[in-house]
Amino acid sequence: MNRLLVRDLVILGLTLVAWLFVSVVPDLAIPAAVGAGFCAFQFHEWGHWFGGRHVNAVMMPARVLWSPFLFQFDAKGNSRRQFLHMSWPGFLATAIFVVFFKWGLSENHPSTELTRDIAYVLAGITVVVEGPLALWTLLGGRVLPVPVWLPGRNQ
Repeated sequence: MNRLLVRDLVILGLTLVAWLFVSVVPDLAIPAAVGAGFCAFQFHEWGHWFGGRHVNAVMMPARVLWSPFLFQFDAKGNSRRQFLHMSWPGFLATAIFVVFFKWGLSENHPSTELTRDIAYVLAGITVVVEGPLALWTLLGGRVLPVPVWLPGRNQ
């Protein structure tokens, strides 16, 4: 996981540099927004990872740096409690980045509008894909397998 953390910190740094230099190099507006969206996605993923680690959940980390997902959650090897404790920090991270992108970004920055649009799409995907799984489990259902494609793991 250390390699993935370093990867994400490097991407965060590059995104911040692009964001700061958009006024000098306007062509950086789209890369800055896409980078911010990727960082938001990874913030969500790291929320899940740290939530799962907190309750010693069984999670198989990604093997390759280019995987967008950090891990595969083992539905059979974990309890409902572990699933729920892995789930809620990802939802919280999503709420945090949506609030930050909505009210924390400058209205005048060229990347703000696209960054917000990306954040809203990511939040929508979270609600539509992950929401029903979490609600099902919260209401007493068994932990369902979460289909996550991890390059190098499930091919």
